[in-house]
Amino acid sequence: MITLTTVPYKKMRYKSCGDWFQWGGESRVISAELGDWKMEACIQIHELVEAWLCKAHGISELLVDEFDMAYRGEGEPGDDPACPYRIEHQAASIIERLFSIFLGVDWTEYERRLGGLQN
Repeated sequence: MITLTTVPYKKMRYKSCGDWFQWGGESRVISAELGDWKMEACIQIHELVEAWLCKAHGISELLVDEFDMAYRGEGEPGDDPACPYRIEHQAASIIERLFSIFLGVDWTEYERRLGGLQN
C-alpha cells in the first residue's frame, strides 16, 4: 500500500518539501502543503519516482535519510554531487517537471511557493 499525504511544512520530518519512507509495512509519500493540489502532486510524483528508483538500484531508505538529515549545504540534498541517490533524484526532477507541464502548473509560481516554505 502507498499513501500520499500533504502536511503543514513544520510537520515534515526535516527541512524538505517532500519525503518518502516505510512505516508499518506501508510506503508513505508526503508533501508540504502549498495550497494547490497540483503543486502538491508534483512534489509527490517526484518523491514516489525517487523512492522507486532508489529501491530498484539498491539504495536504502536509511542511506537516503542519513544523507538528507545530515545535509547542511545549499539547495536540495539530492542535487549535491556527493549525494548517494543523485541520479535517482535528478530523474525524479525531470519527471516532476514534465508532470507539472501536463497539469498546467506555473513553474515560476511553484518555485516561489517552495521557496516560501522555510520563511
